[in-house]
Amino acid sequence: MRIGCCTNMISTAPDGTGAEWIDTMKQAGFDYIELPVVQLHDLTDKAFELIVGKLDVAGLACEVCNNFLPAHHKITGPHIQKDALCRYLDIAVSRIDMLGAKIVVFGSAGARYVPDGFAKEEAMGQIVEFLRELGSLLPSGITVVIEPVCSIETNIIQTISEGLAVMESINLENVQLMADYYHMINSNDSFENLKSASKHLKHLHIAAKSRAMPICMEEGLRDFLEHAEGAEYTGRVSIEALSRSPRHDLALAGTCLRENIKNI
Repeated sequence: MRIGCCTNMISTAPDGTGAEWIDTMKQAGFDYIELPVVQLHDLTDKAFELIVGKLDVAGLACEVCNNFLPAHHKITGPHIQKDALCRYLDIAVSRIDMLGAKIVVFGSAGARYVPDGFAKEEAMGQIVEFLRELGSLLPSGITVVIEPVCSIETNIIQTISEGLAVMESINLENVQLMADYYHMINSNDSFENLKSASKHLKHLHIAAKSRAMPICMEEGLRDFLEHAEGAEYTGRVSIEALSRSPRHDLALAGTCLRENIKNI
């Protein structure tokens, strides 16, 4: 498994990308960085080019992007603004492609949150339509992965089985599935369900149960990774966690994962 980190949750700079941690991640032995689409979209061309240049100099690739849609770009409910959404996607997809990312995480908990009084079945149809259109829009070689998100953050597609059902209804090769340890434990979603999704599991997110950096291998996280390995998963694992001391925690988490994943 390749080890990376989502940097938007540990960002300390005004742009919110977390790109200030590129050199620290490289030194800590991470294989790639996972950068946030919303924040990348909002950069000027010059600021975006500076991040691309910094990645090149460091020799650290952005293989995955997360935080795909801002909450105000709704894809469910009665007030979807398609023209504005299309303008957002034009820039976002272009920048994902320029970074060379291979995986785009569709969590976007706020954007997909179903408004009160709106039918869940209709909202699910809207999500399927959005992902089908996104799949046809993405350049060759880029896959979008559906992230089941717990009820703390959203109210639709909360378990692996629900994510798998959406993915199968879309039936596109470049629309697949991912699993997030934090969301699975908060949804009481059995790790056994990773096996049923094994053919479509293309990415993992991890953190400690508290959503802090995994600087040691807690029992539940080890169990999650063992089940992923049992499902024949050999791809990327990104830390998506909070930290008050990112420089310190990135070094410890990198060491922890390198030492433990090879033994799982």
